[in-house]
Amino acid sequence: MTPKERVLAAFRFEEPDDMVPAWEVESQLYEELLGRAPIVGYEFAKLSSKEKERAIYANAELMIEVAEHTEQCAILQFGGYWEIAPGRPALLWLPDCEAQLAQLHTLKELAGDRFLILGRAGCVPSIPTGKDMAAYCYHLYDHRHEVREEAAQNMRQSIEWGKKQLEAGAQGVVMCSDVAFNNGPFLPPDLVDELIAPNVQLWAHTFKQLGVPTIWHTDGNVTPMIDIMTDARVTALQAIDPIAGMDIISLKQHVYGKMTLIRNVNCLTLQFGTPKEIAEECRTMIESCKAGGGYVFGCSNAVFKGIPIENFLVAVEALRKYGRYDSGAGKWGTVEACVKEN
Repeated sequence: MTPKERVLAAFRFEEPDDMVPAWEVESQLYEELLGRAPIVGYEFAKLSSKEKERAIYANAELMIEVAEHTEQCAILQFGGYWEIAPGRPALLWLPDCEAQLAQLHTLKELAGDRFLILGRAGCVPSIPTGKDMAAYCYHLYDHRHEVREEAAQNMRQSIEWGKKQLEAGAQGVVMCSDVAFNNGPFLPPDLVDELIAPNVQLWAHTFKQLGVPTIWHTDGNVTPMIDIMTDARVTALQAIDPIAGMDIISLKQHVYGKMTLIRNVNCLTLQFGTPKEIAEECRTMIESCKAGGGYVFGCSNAVFKGIPIENFLVAVEALRKYGRYDSGAGKWGTVEACVKEN
């Protein structure tokens, strides 16, 4: 199987014919792994038109090479500007829609059908920054109807942007909207039902009709929202945050046949653990979740700057060692047992 075929099999709750698929929503260790970094952000914005064309091509080559080195089955396009802290932009972003569409087109041109190329589309009300939290809450309760209409409009606009990305070469979409703290969703249940559930339903249904998978990335404990996701037929949930107490092994039993689960290796283990601790956590997770498909391996957050490259490579080697489907059927043993648990 190609990497793309591998992850699509997992989405269909089938075991790939070789090994567990893997995907990282963002791998920031380009320089540590290959000695060069993508040209993005303000650096990209300063380039001439010709220089931007060359940068886009070089970025695509680099993203594909990282995927090959680390067993990734999908590649997520760089998004637009966003802040990881007030006034501090994220590491990997492209400054305009034209550049983002060009990057997708080039990725598809160079990767062909080997990898699943993913665009970014979809948005629901997410956790505001600390400095905006109080103002957001007052606005939410003083202008509830306006907030509801704004959330719906934002989702409709993001879906249209996703359609343009599909035309440019994307073969699936990822919604990056963090909606939960470690103790649960940041909105109360009635507002989750009002502001989030219908928009997730629209997002998942629209792209399902277009024949492409939908992946929702959110950190935090989203256990109370799992039924919203499965009812909407979201293809996959990414993060399954262990720091927030989410247990991917028991969750797979609950959602098997309804939604694929992606990742879950604790990023703290990956950053601070010993090679033995990392390998053991990876082994437990892979062997407990791989039976019957419906599972994609990865870190519970991004592979961010600060994670030692040697630690990340321990996880990659654990995938190669324990992720083979001829190396044991896993915790449930058979697909039938997996379904019975569900």
